[in-house]
Formats: sequence, C-alpha cells, structure tokens
Amino acid sequence: MRPIILNYLFSPITILKGLGDKTLKCYEKLLNLKSLEESVDAKTPKIVDLLYHKPYDLSVRRKFPNIFDIKNGESIILKLIVDKHVVPFKNTQPYKIVCHNETGFITIVYFQYKEFVKRAFPENKEIMLSGKAEVFGRELHITHPDYITSKIADNSIPVVEQIYPLTKGITNKGVKTSINEALKKIDDLPEWIDQELVKKEKWPSWKDAINKIHTSEKIKDFDPESKYIQRLAYDELLAYQLALGIIRNKKKKGLNKKQQAIEKKNGLKDLLLASLPFQLTQDQEKVISEIENDIFSDKHMVRLLQGDVGSGKTVVALLTAMSVIENKYQAAFMAPTSILAAQHYVWISEVCKDLKINIALLTGKIKGKQREKIFEDLKSGKIDLLIGTHAIFQENVEFKKLGYVVIDEQHRFGVAQRMSLVKKGESPDILIMTATPIPRTLALTIYGDMNVSCIKEKPQNRKNIETRIILKEKLTSLTQRISEIIKQNKKVYWVCPLVEESEILNLMPVKTRYEEFSKLFGQDKVGLIHGKMKENEKNKIMENFADSEGSIKILIATTVIEVGIDCPNANIMIIEHPERFGLSQLHQLRGRVGRREEQSFCILLYENGISQTSYKRLQIIKNNHDGFYIAEQDLKLRGSGEVLGNKQSGFTEYKIANLYVHYDLLYKASQNAMILLKNVIHIPEKQRDGLRILLYLFNLDTYIRSSLLE
Repeated sequence: MRPIILNYLFSPITILKGLGDKTLKCYEKLLNLKSLEESVDAKTPKIVDLLYHKPYDLSVRRKFPNIFDIKNGESIILKLIVDKHVVPFKNTQPYKIVCHNETGFITIVYFQYKEFVKRAFPENKEIMLSGKAEVFGRELHITHPDYITSKIADNSIPVVEQIYPLTKGITNKGVKTSINEALKKIDDLPEWIDQELVKKEKWPSWKDAINKIHTSEKIKDFDPESKYIQRLAYDELLAYQLALGIIRNKKKKGLNKKQQAIEKKNGLKDLLLASLPFQLTQDQEKVISEIENDIFSDKHMVRLLQGDVGSGKTVVALLTAMSVIENKYQAAFMAPTSILAAQHYVWISEVCKDLKINIALLTGKIKGKQREKIFEDLKSGKIDLLIGTHAIFQENVEFKKLGYVVIDEQHRFGVAQRMSLVKKGESPDILIMTATPIPRTLALTIYGDMNVSCIKEKPQNRKNIETRIILKEKLTSLTQRISEIIKQNKKVYWVCPLVEESEILNLMPVKTRYEEFSKLFGQDKVGLIHGKMKENEKNKIMENFADSEGSIKILIATTVIEVGIDCPNANIMIIEHPERFGLSQLHQLRGRVGRREEQSFCILLYENGISQTSYKRLQIIKNNHDGFYIAEQDLKLRGSGEVLGNKQSGFTEYKIANLYVHYDLLYKASQNAMILLKNVIHIPEKQRDGLRILLYLFNLDTYIRSSLLE
C-alpha cells in the first residue's frame, strides 16, 4: 500500500485550480505519460508528474521600458492604454490591437482570433501585459502576449519566470501557476540517500531541490550540473538501479523459476531451417544456442539481442520460438509499428507454411468480429504464434499458455513495463531485440537485469552501404540523379531534422522539402511522414512507399522512419544536416537501406560552416560499418546521453536524469544500489522507509514486494 505521505503527490492534477477534463489530455501528452495498464487512473497525470516537469530556461523581462528604446526580441512588461481594435477582413489575416503609453505606440497581434481578445483589451482602458517585442517595418509588435491583466500593481507580472516545455492547449503561465499551487502543499519526505553521500555532494533534501528548480531566479540552479538537478537525477537513477538489483537478486535465489520446464525438441526448428533460402551466419548460430540454453533451463529468461538492422535478428527469434511452440506453448512477437508487424506476418507465414502451425496478426487495424475471433483462439490455444504491436499485451488479450515473448525495438518500454509482461503467462521467456548498438559498459548498467547476446556478422552477399559526405551546394545534381533513379522504379528516403521551420535553427524542415519536391517530381511521387501525423495517415503513406508498385518513390521524413519499415526497393538514404544527429542514430537511419544484395548508398548532405568536430563525426560514419564501434566512438565524442537520446532511446525515458551529463551518477547509483540491497537488514528503519517511498515515487513499487524492503 502506498505510504500516506505520498497521497497528495499521487493525486490527479485536476485537484489544482483551472485544470479540468479539457486540459487533461493536453497534460497527458505534455508529461509523456505511458502505461501498459488500461485503467484511466494509470494514465491520469498526477501532481508528482507535474513537479518532475522541469523548466529549461528563464524569461527575464525588462520592466516598464521606454517604447522607443525597446530592442527587437526583448521580453518586456508594459502599462498601456488600449486605443482601438483592427478586425481583419479574412480569418487568415492577423487581429491587431493598437495601444499606447506616454513613451509611444505598440501593436498587439493575434493570428488566431479568439473572443477573449475583446474582453482582455477593452478600449480606452489601462492594462498591463508582457511579451516578446518584434520590429516589423516601423511598427513595434507583441504577438500573443504571455500575460495580460487589468491589475496594474507593479508585481502583477513576474519579472523573472521559468520557461517550461509546452504542447498545444497549454500555456507557460498555466503550467507555472499550477506548479506554484502544488509546491505549497508538498511534504518533506524521509531521506533515502546515505547521509555521508548527501554531505559529501552538498545535496539539498528532495523537497528543497523540487522547490528550487521551480522557483529559482538563477538559470544555473536548474542546469543539469546544478546540485538541485543532480540530487533529483540521482534519486531517479537510484530508484531504477534498485529495481534492477532486486531482479538480479531474484534470479540468484532461483525465485524466477518457470512453472514447467520446456523440453528440448528440434522437429519444427529443423523443418524451418531446411526451408530457409539462405545459410545462417556463425553469429546467428551462436546466439540461437545462447537463447536455447536459457529456454531449456528451469529459469525465466530475459535476454537482450543486439544486432544491426538487417543482421538477421528476426529469423533467430523465429527459430528459437519453434521449440516453445513444439512444447504446446504459445509465442508472441511484438513489433514497434503496425506496418512492420504486418511485414513480419507475411514473411513468417510464408517460411512457416509447411510447418502446420497457426499464426495470427493483431494490430489496431483489426476490428470487430475478426478481432474477437483472435481473442477467442488465443484463449483456447488455437493460435501458436501471435504477431502484432503493443496491443497484444492489453488486459483483454488472454493467452492459454504463453511461453515466449519477443519484443522488437523495445524503445517504448522501461524496466517496470517489460517485467509486467511476465503476468501474461507462466513466467514466459522474454527476448528483447534492438538494432541500436549499445556500448557494453552502458548496457550492463542500464540492462543489468538481462543477459546480452550480439550479432555482429552480416548475412552472406550483403554489401556494405556506400556512404558519401556531400555539400548542399550539389543539391541540383543530386536531385537530377534521383530523377533518373526513380524512373527505374527505385525508391529514396530523404530525412530532415525538423517538422516545421524554426526561428532559432536555420534548418530545412520536412514540410518545406516536401513542397519543393512535390513541384519538382510530381505530388503523387512524393510522400511526407513525421511524428505529428495521425497513425493511420503515417501507415497509409508507409504502405504505399513499401509497396514495389506504390506511386510514392521519394519519402520525405523525420527520424520516425528510424524503425518500423522495410522497403525492398529503397537503396538510397539521404540525410540533411547530419551533424544534428548522433552517430548511432545516423547508423540506424542508414540501416533502412542495404537490406538486399544490391549496392545501396547513404548521402550525408551538409552545409558549409559546420564545426571540425562535426565533420570528423561524419567521417566516422563514412568509414565504418560496425555499429558497436560507432556507438563506442559516439560515447567518447558526445557522451552517453547523446548516444542514447533522451526521447528516442531504447531505454527508460528519465524525467530528470540526462545520461549525457549524469553518467557518473548512473555508475554511482548502480554501485550504491548493490551495497544497499546487500546490507538491507542493517539499514536504519527511517532510511528503509525512504527507499520504499523512492520506489513508489517512480512507480516501481511492484519490486518492493520482491525484496527485503517490504
């Protein structure tokens, strides 16, 4: 049971003023809440989620400046008289409010007309507002002010304010107001860190650290290397390392034994091997042996399989599933996207057509009676192998006897989620596959609860992808070459780092490139895909591109294509502004081509002016094809956080910790977690209470029941 002291922190954010059901969905997106549980409560943002939403910058506003002295881009606070409203003739035109004070005139601009504008700016009345000043011609504008008030007191608008990451439907003022209200009611929590470490690092208490990052008027106080962020980052890393340590201890004590051992049977596996149109590599055979040793043991398996895109991980997973199925257990194969799940289903069905096993596909597209039939057949045991997306682990999906789970690209699942999959069967063995090579030292610390297998050897006749570094000045000749290529029914990936234009970064966004190429090559030949699109839109475009007869020949995309699509006809990958990506990510993107025996190419399209270090990084990609070596180099050049990526990694998405700057804390947390669990009975009761609370804070309380912390 959750400790009473945490009740307020785990209350829904709707208890705060101004936060109702309308904004709840926006906050779910903003706080990046993910849960395998289907209950509404599991996905409802809590006070603790809001408090861990840290600011990234400070807004420092100049108070009551002379209008004639205001600089372009300056944040200001002004007292003004509203003169008149200039209502646009068309909805596409801006709505303007002309205002003045004794120092000059300024125009307030809104691009989306809203009824509140008339109420907020009553003519001939005095108001106070703040915003960023912009010079247009001879006019000074403030577009969409961040504060507007009729309360003219000098302290109505803060001069210094934290700036938070936002999403559509949520304002910075709203986030800040809610956090300020929440801070007033949080309790001091029992200390879970050893006092000697707290003293040595000069760390504040949990409550003081949370308060400081949301109220400090010094940007250095919520810098990743500040003592306040370091304290909170260590808390988070320690919680996950404790969870991993508890899992390790369970394994050592044999508490993860299977209810029934799987006998060694190779009948189906041998039939499948005989039907394959290729020879397995030595690495594949070695890894199959490692996995089968786990499967045939009496211990529950959780194994990580690393291997570059196209190295043959899928066939390894399928071959090792055969013995499980032959023992009358069911197997489940989860892919990151419905497109890839469907491609796996087609290929697996073809190679297994003579094996007399029942294979089914379950994705979001499958509805109604067909979906219900799959549920019935799973529960009765008629389905031997289920292929699908994460939907196969929802509550209403029941297996008769699940024995083996394969998760392809587990980038959406952390420690707690993946271990919850065990509940779907009688301690099913779990194989997690990733095409993101991870340096061994990092893998041991983050995936410390698993054994790790690697496939480094490429399939026979597979050519290395020829990688070239080209100046953007040669874009015209490159597009001419593409025009010739697509006439041969070949397909091309074109990756950009942004979705839309940025005022800060002078980079080519996918939308602009899509518009240009639609005019150049024809709209039917060019597809656009990015993370802000709806899932069904993305799937439709990806299916067209993956189809050899599909009209789309050039796919303009962000990194959403990093996983989840296999297009046999695509043998060219072009990446704009490659210096914006990590080496491991560039290697992953490059792996989208070169899936067949035909020579493939990756073009890194850069502009003059990139740093010498950035160019050296591109040379590493050009001259190397070993993903593990590339990952090690990326770790040396950029640090672990950039190798893994905070939002796109195959690891837990930390709320506070950033492995780029907190790698030393990760190592320290790993070491301290081992010491704590080894000496748990000697830990003072107050600290032990704190450790229990720490695990609850990060939703890792299920591990408490498996340890002496209970």
